[in-house]
Amino acid sequence: MYFKEKAVIWRNLQKGTTLFGCKDGTGNRRFRGTVTDTNPAYVTVRIGNYEEKISSEATFMVEMPDDEFRMKYNTYAGVMVKAAQTKLSRDELGPHDMYNGWISADPWLMAERCIKGGITILGHCTDIPEKPRFDIGLCAEDNGERFWCHYSSDGLEQLVKGYGIYQDLIKRGLQWMYSHEMGKLITQQLDRKYGGDKP
Repeated sequence: MYFKEKAVIWRNLQKGTTLFGCKDGTGNRRFRGTVTDTNPAYVTVRIGNYEEKISSEATFMVEMPDDEFRMKYNTYAGVMVKAAQTKLSRDELGPHDMYNGWISADPWLMAERCIKGGITILGHCTDIPEKPRFDIGLCAEDNGERFWCHYSSDGLEQLVKGYGIYQDLIKRGLQWMYSHEMGKLITQQLDRKYGGDKP
């Protein structure tokens, strides 16, 4: 499971909030701790067996709720999903690249990774050397250089349908149902592909 986080100030913290680090005058610190007290001067955090007082001038890293994460990256996810559906010829791809840490079937996660990595998705191609389970190439651009990575047509379908389901749920004010609806979609895909027998 990919961890989504955001930076907050001390006023947004409550006793019991889990922290995953902080940014202060000494730089970025990564740790996992629990807030035990807050005040305008410092935040007290239990890290393992000891407590530490951290200046309230720091910003604190906390988990970002899924709905907030999706809304933050929703606009770019839409642009990216539209671009990923563009069919390209093999000549338009550029060289194959093994780095695929930016790829996901989750449109918002892929949008975040692309934004942070400076990657722009250009489209997909079906005319590539296939690997087991990876039957298409996803083409992208990084600093003006085109490249492609193996991807699956099932992943692309999930990317497109997942984004569409969420947009429909937003219009109906039911975005909290997203995980349930995606679970049904994935089950349907597996049933269609494997005839009800899960791999």
